[in-house]
Amino acid sequence: MRESPRCRPWPETTLRIISLSLAHLGLGLILIQALVGLREVGRGFFTLCGWSGVGLTVFGWMFSGSTAHPAGEGAAPWAIAVVSALSFAVGWSLLKAKRRDLAAPFHHGAGALAGAAVFVQGWWLALSQPAASAPGSHGLSIAAWTGADFVLSAALLGGVTVAMVLGHWYLVQPGLSIVPLNRLAWVFIVVLALRIIEEAAGAAGAISSGAMSLSPPAGEIVPFPLLILFQRALFGLAAPLVLAPLVYKTVTMRSTMSATGLLYVAVALVWVGEFLSKYLLLPLRMT
Repeated sequence: MRESPRCRPWPETTLRIISLSLAHLGLGLILIQALVGLREVGRGFFTLCGWSGVGLTVFGWMFSGSTAHPAGEGAAPWAIAVVSALSFAVGWSLLKAKRRDLAAPFHHGAGALAGAAVFVQGWWLALSQPAASAPGSHGLSIAAWTGADFVLSAALLGGVTVAMVLGHWYLVQPGLSIVPLNRLAWVFIVVLALRIIEEAAGAAGAISSGAMSLSPPAGEIVPFPLLILFQRALFGLAAPLVLAPLVYKTVTMRSTMSATGLLYVAVALVWVGEFLSKYLLLPLRMT
């Protein structure tokens, strides 16, 4: 009897891509919201960004636990993510009690731990792949590169999303200082620039080493990896690069409504681009 397509389990690679995408968005929210001072925006902003980050990270962990080999990433990144979430919860509770000075170390600590969790996740995931099994420092360099890749991905996802949420706060509280939104606009530009450099170098290295083949199979005109790479570069890097300076310019003009609209578009593009980045990293370069 043939198995119904609806009953077939999802492939492990698909589950891992979903897990990483959710976790990086969640941890990215915790990472970047720590760059906003507790006295710059009201508690509702941190409630939305922080607890959304915790929830998305939990969902990412749930998908990771559904894979055939969840131990490939190791327990360390998820343990660090738990400590990050607890640090945020303590800071949020102190903020709710109007103890901002006591909440600040937990607020910033949650962001630092979120970044560490993402880096360790990339490190261990890379070491579990055959590509990193080479002797000497080559395997460690691959692990460090993947860790940096994950941190930049989470920072870009969190940066553009937190900036978009913050833009809404100016619509209901127009008297807020423009400084935090201006800071996040700069974060968006800097992280995006670093992401473009890192992705370009990574793609060039993968192509030159043969890890990513661009030779079309028999009967095909365009190789599938090249098609994915083109979509990733267009939607996830080139288009946001056009929007990022416009966001910064509208923020400096205090046109927060226009900046928020641009950030809406940037969020959609970055989310799609980073999902495609996970797809390129895992099945096309690391397996």
